[in-house]
Amino acid sequence: QPRVFSLSARADAEDARAEHTLPDLRPRPLADQTWADCCDMLALAWGGAPTRPPEGCELLVFKDMQPSRDCDEGGPCAALLNGASCVVNHAEFVWAPLSRLCTQLRRRLLHVYANCYVTPPDSQAVAPHADDRDVFVLQVCGRKHWRVFGSPVQLPYTHEQVGKNGRPVPEEVLEKKPLLECVLQPGDVLYMPRGFVHEAFCSNDASSWHATLAVATHDWSWTKLAGSAVATAMDGEASARW
Repeated sequence: QPRVFSLSARADAEDARAEHTLPDLRPRPLADQTWADCCDMLALAWGGAPTRPPEGCELLVFKDMQPSRDCDEGGPCAALLNGASCVVNHAEFVWAPLSRLCTQLRRRLLHVYANCYVTPPDSQAVAPHADDRDVFVLQVCGRKHWRVFGSPVQLPYTHEQVGKNGRPVPEEVLEKKPLLECVLQPGDVLYMPRGFVHEAFCSNDASSWHATLAVATHDWSWTKLAGSAVATAMDGEASARW
């Protein structure tokens, strides 16, 4: 089920630890970042550095929940000032703190990558949707309002993601009361299981930078494993080739 791990709750626990000598708590998953760090990350993903970003790192811009070309000339910061949101896919390729965090998580979760979302006040980057993977949403700077709804497709594959590629979210899902509604503050983490419909937006007095740490669980299903095993076996048999 979706769940929030709040830094404010951690702070309360730290106060209790100091008062009652409780065991040390685990450190925050990511060191404090600033808005200047955010601008640097966006510039690197845009290609503002002497070297181009590596293949797989992609900067996308959305305005009014639709793809936009706002950063083509002025860059991502100009797009943000114009009310657009910036998304960096595979931000771990250009931002060292996220690279280190993904490397640490891969010791337990095999493969983890980071997508970053930077949203200006009174804005929403993308429409409600569900993903084909489990994600951990880490609030880096600012704050963001989240609503999490039910899962219309249990453990969806890529082609079954609602809210994407022309596949609508069923109206009855959004008409129900959210399963979870919260405002993430810096350091907070929201766990979003695969398939749960969600949306996020900024109020008119806050901006947001969050990192979505994605765990591609759809790649580890029995169907994918069996299909891969069969394909490998047939590729190794000369008579099975066409």
